[in-house]
Amino acid sequence: LRPMPTVENHAVAGGYSGQSVRPIALRHVMEIARAYPGVEISGIGGIETGEDCVQFMLLGSSTVQVCTGAMLQGYKMVSKLEQGVKAFMQEHGFARLRDFIGRSLDAFTTHADLVRRQAEAKAGMRGESNRDAATWQGDIAAETDKLTATD
Repeated sequence: LRPMPTVENHAVAGGYSGQSVRPIALRHVMEIARAYPGVEISGIGGIETGEDCVQFMLLGSSTVQVCTGAMLQGYKMVSKLEQGVKAFMQEHGFARLRDFIGRSLDAFTTHADLVRRQAEAKAGMRGESNRDAATWQGDIAAETDKLTATD
């Protein structure tokens, strides 16, 4: 009958934390990295695995901080984070953290730009088959047509 997470069986009324905050934190890291290139950023929010660390770093964090994850898993989790980041680096041939920090920033855009890109791609495929038709069944195709209409 105790709140979680706890420290020595006690808790404080806290804010929004853990895995549920990660998408919001990633977005903020990305926006800061874009607005202030070259500024050192420490990512925090929902970091529990090496993959989580890598996500923050790909969006511009040069370091990460952990709180709730360590409270739930103990400090042994830090070596698991390190192992996960090292495995990612080895898999992708990175020698240093700096080799991949911020590497995903150019892959993000606005919703309006995604709609524009999809409309252009669709216009270029007139009469050809595309993955959307094969993947989506039902009303999603009609909704996509409405969103990407050029007239």
